[in-house]
Amino acid sequence: RFLAGRALDPESCAEAGRLAAEAAAPIDDVRGSAAYRRAVLANLVADALHGLGKGDQGDLPSDPVLLDTG
Repeated sequence: RFLAGRALDPESCAEAGRLAAEAAAPIDDVRGSAAYRRAVLANLVADALHGLGKGDQGDLPSDPVLLDTG
């Protein structure tokens, strides 16, 4: 809802990332703390949205690795 009708400028992307991290419920374990996971989530969301706003969808692999083993 936050992004509806907004431009994907750096400020709105950062706020959307912050909201996503706030809504998440990550766990603490040996691979990373919940605080670290929230910080990473906020940055990943903000960076992805900012890239989309600039029309940059990144380089998608032609043969991506999939979890399906069938």
